[in-house]
Amino acid sequence: MCSDGGKIQPRLHDNQLAYIGGDTRILSVDHGIKFSGMVHKVTSLCGGAIDIFFKYQLPVVKMLML
Repeated sequence: MCSDGGKIQPRLHDNQLAYIGGDTRILSVDHGIKFSGMVHKVTSLCGGAIDIFFKYQLPVVKMLML
């Protein structure tokens, strides 16, 4: 997901931070994409934004599997 044009603000009901406003788009990339290719795809999708931050979630791994 690529979000731009909004602000991170505290929610009124619980004071937790949330992304408010802006646009959110879904971005699909090939598993083997290089980082530079992904940056190019995101900047073109978001209208050439200068600041890009990537956040990701690692899959859950059980300790016994290590």
